[in-house]
Amino acid sequence: MFAWRKRIGHISPGALSTSVYDFYLVAPEGVGLVGISNPIGDWREDEYERVLKNVVASAKYLAARHVDYINHAASSGNSKSRLACPRPRRFTPRAKRCAR
Repeated sequence: MFAWRKRIGHISPGALSTSVYDFYLVAPEGVGLVGISNPIGDWREDEYERVLKNVVASAKYLAARHVDYINHAASSGNSKSRLACPRPRRFTPRAKRCAR
């Protein structure tokens, strides 16, 4: 049976190419990962708002699959990157409302 102990939901800002593999290298027996991708193209205001809305939808999707914990992986980029996020952590209040 899949994830008979716990199910961890994971929202990724990009492809789930290595994070799933890495997870199962260290996860205890019976703990499973339920992943979903929520890609962002750049940090324009409209793109950022679109992704924030999708984070809430993704969290609801994972909650409907009865995960025990939801992790939202994000990267602010480095300071020289054109993708450096000027608005970190704005998703947190929205995610908390979703979890209620």
